[in-house]
Amino acid sequence: MKDYYKILEVNPAATPNDIKKSFRKLALKYHPDRTNNNRLAEAKFKEIQEAYRTLSNPERKSHYDQKARDARYSSREQQAQVITPQSILHSLKKLSSKLRAYDEGRIDQKSLYSILRSHLSAYNLVILREHDDLRTNRMISDEALRLSRHFRFEHAEKVAALLKTIAAGDSETLHRIHLFLQRRKHYGLWEKYRILLVVVIAIILCFIIYKAAE
Repeated sequence: MKDYYKILEVNPAATPNDIKKSFRKLALKYHPDRTNNNRLAEAKFKEIQEAYRTLSNPERKSHYDQKARDARYSSREQQAQVITPQSILHSLKKLSSKLRAYDEGRIDQKSLYSILRSHLSAYNLVILREHDDLRTNRMISDEALRLSRHFRFEHAEKVAALLKTIAAGDSETLHRIHLFLQRRKHYGLWEKYRILLVVVIAIILCFIIYKAAE
């Protein structure tokens, strides 16, 4: 649908006098006699005339305004995303796919955590619980746990707590969440004491070499 207000370079609140002034200015600018019969200018001139015929007539203008409002409302409805368990799962898979292109060290944990939390918002969790789609909820839980491998234990634990709310009664998923948390906790302890362990091993090796040299 053509935007006649845009064509005449006025806003929808313009008065009839404003519309007429703008039409005269534009018609003069794009008139074929002043543009050496330029085809583009001629097309623009016809478009300006078309817009003015509608907006200068109160009845036509009212009908046009209503059609424009209906078109905008319809467009917004079509663009509005309907959130379903499948759409949440699709978003998580898409996020996982994007992450595969990054090295572990280049992943911003805070940003990723924030994005994942938005996918597991209170509103989305309500939708998942209401639909109660066991298969889809399990797949969502698995994707979220895979993404949580990039987090420190405290953040992974928070994600796990959210997933437990949609896994209530599903012992298999709850067990997977429990195992995941155990692994993340052990990995976190390893990360925490790894440097200390390396230093201790280095000291022991140095001591052995020193003793062997005596």
